[in-house]
Amino acid sequence: MTDSANFATTAGAFQRSLAGGYDAFVVKLDPARAAQLYSTYAGGSTSQYDPPDDNANAIKGGCAGTGLLGGLTYSDNLPDHARRVSAKRSGPRRFIPHEAEG
Repeated sequence: MTDSANFATTAGAFQRSLAGGYDAFVVKLDPARAAQLYSTYAGGSTSQYDPPDDNANAIKGGCAGTGLLGGLTYSDNLPDHARRVSAKRSGPRRFIPHEAEG
């Protein structure tokens, strides 16, 4: 997770800017680990909790270069893979925000 507002994302990223507090992030590197092929934030805007609001702890590569990211969020507005926002809830909840090509 990061709280950096200048994290380098790539064109076509799921989320190009920090939403608030701490956001999870995903980076896919080329085989030589010399260049970013895909980089994105994944987070909502709630930042009032400790621990930080969006924490990714699972990632799975899929077919055709896609991937799934999962974790825990306190954010009320973390969008899912269809960019829908879940109903407001109190306390932590699990998330799988997107299946990204990259």
